Amino acid sequence: MSYYRTFMPTEEAVDELRKYIYKNRSYDLDSMKIELRTYCMSEHNIDDIHPIIEHIRFILNGMKFDIQSMCYKYAVETYEKDEDKTIWYCGWKYSHSECESDEESTTRHTIENLVNLACIVKTPDWFDDNEKFYDKLKEIDEIIEYYVDDISYCCDYEVMDKLKEFDVTDEEIEGIRDTQNTDSETELTGKIEIPKNTDCAVCSISVNDYHMDESCTSETHNKDCITWTTTSTSK
Repeated sequence: MSYYRTFMPTEEAVDELRKYIYKNRSYDLDSMKIELRTYCMSEHNIDDIHPIIEHIRFILNGMKFDIQSMCYKYAVETYEKDEDKTIWYCGWKYSHSECESDEESTTRHTIENLVNLACIVKTPDWFDDNEKFYDKLKEIDEIIEYYVDDISYCCDYEVMDKLKEFDVTDEEIEGIRDTQNTDSETELTGKIEIPKNTDCAVCSISVNDYHMDESCTSETHNKDCITWTTTSTSK
């Protein structure tokens, strides 16, 4: 069974989350992945690796910017689409009180591994050694995806921390649903007299603030009155 972490925030709280959505184009992140992969597969002058380290760090920071925006965008869109107006996360990794990953450690680990691959592991010629060429490419991609997954995880917890006062259990959500159904649904039963054989398409009945339309039939017209039952969801 999967674990779910659910929040039922106010509209004001969701408005605060919207402030962190800087852009919504996922292809920006994809482009930076390609740029970083290509950079690490290219040859570099390792007499001074500091510029290489900083360039990789620069690309990762840009990726983090997009990842953070996408995590906030997920929360807001989930709230807008969910009929209960909730934001939810699925997976046991969200069952902890705080994030088990550390953004700084993740970034440091990623930079160390990418610098090694960019500067120490020579890229084989694609035509001469196709298999080893793709081995290096695959290794770079796995490190990049590790960074994306871990930073996404950290950013999800960043969002959840802003929503912590709205954390709700499944039982609380069901209780809220039951209350809403009880408050909004009222069953009305009554009768209204109409002349026999009245020629009409629709009988429109209003009782207090409630309104109900019922289609008439020939059978209905031959009776002195009709008995009606309706459930109103608004008053």
